[in-house]
Amino acid sequence: MTTADAALLGLIQGLTEYLPVSSSGHLVLAQQYLGLDIPPTTILAFDVLLHQGTLAAVLFFFRRELVPMTRQAVSLALAGPKEWRGSGSRWPLGHFAWMAVIATVPAIIAAVLLGDFFEEVFGSGRYLWIEFAITTAFVLWGQRAARRLAGGKGPGQFGVREAGITGLLQALAILPAVSRSGTTVAGALAMGLERETAARFSFIMSIPALLGAAVFTTGPLMEGFRSGDITIAAAAAGTVISGITGFLTLGFLVRIIQGARLYWFAVYTGALSLFLFVRDVLM
Repeated sequence: MTTADAALLGLIQGLTEYLPVSSSGHLVLAQQYLGLDIPPTTILAFDVLLHQGTLAAVLFFFRRELVPMTRQAVSLALAGPKEWRGSGSRWPLGHFAWMAVIATVPAIIAAVLLGDFFEEVFGSGRYLWIEFAITTAFVLWGQRAARRLAGGKGPGQFGVREAGITGLLQALAILPAVSRSGTTVAGALAMGLERETAARFSFIMSIPALLGAAVFTTGPLMEGFRSGDITIAAAAAGTVISGITGFLTLGFLVRIIQGARLYWFAVYTGALSLFLFVRDVLM
């Protein structure tokens, strides 16, 4: 992988991570067209590294909220079980943070139990057309839910049920062309979260998930450096570019969700699914 290849992949990651179009699916497509001959475990580890760039973008974008959120989460943890029942009203940001942690559990379980399967899917790219079709369905579901929603639940007004279901959707989105933001935002909107809260919950719940993914893929990434499949310069270029472009797209998506304008993303992913069906199945 050249530095130019890595920079292009970083740009794609940053532009697509927080839009409901699936960044991983676009990365797999780009890697196919670049003709990269890299072992599946290594290329998956590099994709996770690019996600750390967009994770840095989330941390910077929400930097003013994350400090009080962390303080409240710690206070809530120290308060004891008696305080947890009413935590949404007394510590709304801390409650929000713990719901994001709960939403991460299904993805961790899926990664541990189905890690080999996900590596094979990322490496082959055979099912991208099906996965983009799933993304299209979820985006349309989110569009419908957003248009019907008037008001909704704020940061301290939803609980384990909503967090758990949203977490299951995030686990589904480990598949490369199933959009994490598309599925989780759609699920959150369908369960009554207000539009901005749904968007922010989708972003915040990605933090522990991406940190966990980085831990799982450290070994394959180091092996990629040792084998020469990935260079330090390429890794740095891809990660920095993904972070900068990811930060720029975050605010754009929040405005899109607030305006309930998800329809065009469904048109795009639906057309991409049809193109891949023709390319991979009919031809």
